Amino acid sequence: MTVDLTTGAYALAATAGSAVRPLSLPAGAFRSASGVGSDSLADRRGLLEVLLVRPGQGAWQQTVADGGAADEDGQGDGAVQFSLGRMLAVNAPSGPAPTKAQTQDLLVIVDVQEVSVAVLSPGAAQ
Repeated sequence: MTVDLTTGAYALAATAGSAVRPLSLPAGAFRSASGVGSDSLADRRGLLEVLLVRPGQGAWQQTVADGGAADEDGQGDGAVQFSLGRMLAVNAPSGPAPTKAQTQDLLVIVDVQEVSVAVLSPGAAQ
């Protein structure tokens, strides 16, 4: 996958003989928090790689493993949950991760075990 950090344009590609499989997320997997809380993502998977791109402003990533340090419930229960605000800067000028998704944001979610990908614009629906 290639993402232009200035515009948010992206391209998915796979090696010859394979395909990029879509990752299906259940309705309500992305949750908008009210007040000062951080927007979050919850899903019944064991290992996710997540990238948040805010075009022209920065990029943040997080590896979330069921029961791992980034899994907010900390339990090995077959599900992961994490907040945008806990993501880590990919490049130095990014600064702290945003807590709320905005219309132009791009959220890339990769299920490492299934090798499937979802690309969302989570702030567009708010």
